[in-house]
Amino acid sequence: LKSGLPKRAAAQIFRMYGDHLCDQSSYGEAATQYAHTIGTVQPSYVIQRFLNARKFEELAAYLLKAHSKDNTKRQFVLDDPYGLPRPIEELDELTTRPELTTLLINCYAKLKDVAALDRFVKNEDDLAVDGATAVVALRDAGYYAHAERAAEAYEEWSWRCVLALERDPWRPEDALEFFDRMDVLSRFRCVRRFGVRLVKDFPDRTTELLMRLATAPDVEVDDCIRPEDENTPVCYEEELQLRKEELRQKNRPTTPQAFPPDSDSDDEGFTCDDFPHFFVHRPGHLRLFCDYVMNFDQRGRTRNICTTLVELLVDEWRSLKDNDGSSELLEQKAEDIMALLKSDAPYDRMVALVLVETREFPFVAVSVILGPSPSRRWRLHGTASPRRRR
Repeated sequence: LKSGLPKRAAAQIFRMYGDHLCDQSSYGEAATQYAHTIGTVQPSYVIQRFLNARKFEELAAYLLKAHSKDNTKRQFVLDDPYGLPRPIEELDELTTRPELTTLLINCYAKLKDVAALDRFVKNEDDLAVDGATAVVALRDAGYYAHAERAAEAYEEWSWRCVLALERDPWRPEDALEFFDRMDVLSRFRCVRRFGVRLVKDFPDRTTELLMRLATAPDVEVDDCIRPEDENTPVCYEEELQLRKEELRQKNRPTTPQAFPPDSDSDDEGFTCDDFPHFFVHRPGHLRLFCDYVMNFDQRGRTRNICTTLVELLVDEWRSLKDNDGSSELLEQKAEDIMALLKSDAPYDRMVALVLVETREFPFVAVSVILGPSPSRRWRLHGTASPRRRR
C-alpha cells in the first residue's frame, strides 16, 4: 500500500497468502491475513474456508474483526450494487450484515465461550452490531439471559418484551416495565398478541397501559410518493437514481421484527374499537376502559365503545338488583345509566332498547331512548297509536 499498490490488488495478495496459510494449517495467522481483505473479498469465501476445516475459533476471530465500524463501512461499499458515495450520516449508522452477526454468535455458542458472549453483549469493542439480529441469534442459541441483556443494551424494547412473554413461566410484570419504551404501533401489536392473557393475569396494570395506548397520538405513517405516481415528468437521471435506490433497499438485509405486521394495511394504525375484546375475562375493567376513553378523547366516542358501556352499566345494575344490593348503589348506578342515555353519545339506540327491556330497567329509560314521541311508546308495547285506533 505504501508503494502505491491499489487496495483491491493488495487485498488479493492478502487473500492468496491467507489461502497458503490455510493449506499449511496455520488458521490463526490466516484469519489475520483475511481480515485485511474485508471490503474487497466477499466474506462467504473466507467463511467457507474455515467451515470446511471446522475452525470455529479462527472463524469467530475473523467475524469479530468484520464487525468493526470501519470494516462495516468497507463491506457496505462492496455490497452496494452501484458503489456510489453515501452520506456520512448513513455510513455512521451502518450495522454489520445480519448473517455475519448470527454466524458469530453461533460460533461462540458452538465453542461455549460464555466470556466472549459477555463481551459481545456489553459491546466493549464498540462494534457495529444490529441489536435485533443479536437478540434473535442469542435467543435461538438458548442464551436467554444474554439475549435479555443485549435487548436492553441495544435498546430493542420490543424484543425485550417478547423474551419476557414468550417463555414458560412467563414474566408479564417484567415485560410491562418496558412497555412504554416501545413505539405506539409496536405496543399495539404486542397487546394484540398477548393482550387477553395480560388483562386476565394483571388487570389493573394492563388496563392502565391500554388506556394510555388507546388515547395516544395518532400513528404517523410515512407516505412515500414517487414522482411517477402523480404522473409528473421525470428526467432520466432522476428516474435512474430512484431505481438504484430501490435496488439498494431490496438487496439490503432486513432486521428481524419482534411484532411484524399481519398485513400490508397493518401500519395504518388502530382505533379504540380494537381493544374491547382483550377484556373478555374482565368485564369490570372493560367498563373502566370504555368510560375513560369515551370521556378523555373524542376518538373514543365511537358507536361500539358507547354501546358497550351502556350494556356493561345495565348488566351491573341488574346484578346489583339480583343480589339485593343497597338502594343507594342501585340509585347511583341508575343515575349513571340515565346520564349516558341522555347524553349525545353515539350509542346504538336499538341495542340499548333491547337491553333496557330484557334487564327490566325502569321504563323511563325507554322514553329517553326513543324520544318524546308518544306514538313510538305506543308501538313499543304492540298497541296501535291513538291516531290509528280512531
